[in-house]
Amino acid sequence: MSLAITDLRIGPSTATVARGAMENFARLHWISVGETPDAVRARALHVLRKDVRDSGKQARFRSKRPGRPTLTQEQYLEAIQEGIDELQVPGLDWSVSRAIADISKEKWPQLDPKTPYSTLSAIAHGGVPGLGQLVVDNELQLPRQQVINQVGFVLGVADVAVHTLQRCPLPILPPGCVSGQWESIMTELDSVIKTLMAEDGLGESEQAEPRA
Repeated sequence: MSLAITDLRIGPSTATVARGAMENFARLHWISVGETPDAVRARALHVLRKDVRDSGKQARFRSKRPGRPTLTQEQYLEAIQEGIDELQVPGLDWSVSRAIADISKEKWPQLDPKTPYSTLSAIAHGGVPGLGQLVVDNELQLPRQQVINQVGFVLGVADVAVHTLQRCPLPILPPGCVSGQWESIMTELDSVIKTLMAEDGLGESEQAEPRA
């Protein structure tokens, strides 16, 4: 994201990078929000099952099981389903768009929960409404406010995901190893973004800031 914003050479769309980052942080949040270790494991398997189903071009998967060095997609899905059935955690339905919407409700209650993801998707997909956000004085540009919005959306989702990860019932990370560093980063970024917003003469009501 930093390189896409600061590098003067032609690079990837910042909206596409931001959208992908939001998806990955939302995935992390949805898995680690499980209330028990088994719930976390089951959520991880639901996400994995969706990934394998979407990997249509991947015909073989490596397996760590003795005597089964590779699995077909069908075999892999069967193994995942066995794990899901064994854990018996009901009511799980993984969807990246819903996961992002759930975080958006918590982070930006003043916005429609679909707005952050849809805003980035409109640009990433090259739709006319999305590209219209990049037209300034009849020229295609990347307004600074768009970059602030995109970074704000990513940091907002990341902020929720990191704090959820710290409360995860599985010992994924040592206590406090991330939260202290993250809080320091967020505090510094808050002041930078608010300074930029003040320079542009924009009020808080017009933005999705990275923190609630």
